[in-house]
Amino acid sequence: LYDTSYSSINLSSNGNAQFVTTDTAFTNACLPWTTHNYTIFPYWDDQCTGPCTGVTGTTYGIFTSTSGVSPNRIFNIEWRTAYYNSGGVGIPANYELRLYEGQSRFDVIYGSVPEGNSSATAGVQRDDTTFDQYFCNGTGGAATGGQSYVIQSCGTPSPTPTATATATGTPSPTPTATATATATATVPPSPTPTPTPSPTPSPTPCVNYAFSVGSGAIVPGTVDTGNHVDDGGTVIALPFPYTLYDQSFNSADVGSNGHVTFGTPYDSFSITCLPESAPTYAIGPYWGDQRTDNVAPTTGCGIFTSVSGTAPNRIFNIEYRTIFFGESGSPTQNYEVRLYEGQTAFDVIYGTVTPKATANDSALTVGVQRTTGQFTSLGCDPTGGTAPPVSAGQLYHYTLGVGC
Repeated sequence: LYDTSYSSINLSSNGNAQFVTTDTAFTNACLPWTTHNYTIFPYWDDQCTGPCTGVTGTTYGIFTSTSGVSPNRIFNIEWRTAYYNSGGVGIPANYELRLYEGQSRFDVIYGSVPEGNSSATAGVQRDDTTFDQYFCNGTGGAATGGQSYVIQSCGTPSPTPTATATATGTPSPTPTATATATATATVPPSPTPTPTPSPTPSPTPCVNYAFSVGSGAIVPGTVDTGNHVDDGGTVIALPFPYTLYDQSFNSADVGSNGHVTFGTPYDSFSITCLPESAPTYAIGPYWGDQRTDNVAPTTGCGIFTSVSGTAPNRIFNIEYRTIFFGESGSPTQNYEVRLYEGQTAFDVIYGTVTPKATANDSALTVGVQRTTGQFTSLGCDPTGGTAPPVSAGQLYHYTLGVGC
């Protein structure tokens, strides 16, 4: 966290995670919380994880799980609490902290928090002078969706993309307000750059993709690619040559399982956390066992495209409307890849992300790979969809570093 590594953490029933102190204070304060160094505040309020004054319920607690495989694991810490003295079995609150292996990044995801930000504090602090507050006692952001917190290096902040596509070749830069960690709300967040993720070192002079997270809305696809299958890909022509890593392409295979592959495609449902052994030059916006076929009663699924802007600054939008394998009905997953003309950059935008009720038959992975030795994993859910590594409303902007 910030500049210090830790191997343990103190979790409070009142909704904070302290790496140094062990304070059980139930009355929240707006940041900074004096002398409480290296603390994350997912939802600091007066809560209990078992019977307490005015609460008789016994189904509460703090629970953990691990997603993905080393060196790209995510440690999930879930609070299931009741507001203090809220009566009967209690009014429950549910939220989660996600810690990313090899990164200083962390996410906060809100499930149900009925009292919102009215009497709670959210944010992170290193000490009494270095901190970022997302909300406190009714002011600030909303306790909905999720936020990604990413540390910013000292100096001039890096530009990040705007939330919507423009007709220019480069997304509009938006400087962050401080040189400390910045909360990026999913609904609605402020785009901030992330540190380089932890992929396998590149075996070539090219470097891996890095990503920054912000918010955005899908540009609807208007051209049906004809992909309405289970475990199938469709080759489409690109409106302009696009370069991924070090190669330029004029076509791509768009797969019902949530990939865009420019090299060797892999359309099977047996998907693993990155790297995948077979595909090359592949973007996995939401790569898991899904369907785009419209077998009754399923309707509305498919992969659709559109073009924004004019040459030489066009954006090619590839929109997915899918359901997980084993589901039926209207699309439950909606996401989009945007390719930028004349650049190696691309965006992934998430419109609808609906967790699967039960485990799928393969993993759900998000990222990009050139080969098994050169890839960037944003996250992976080994259950295949019960705990997606992304949230609705998020925009991830991927950029390739110097070297290609």
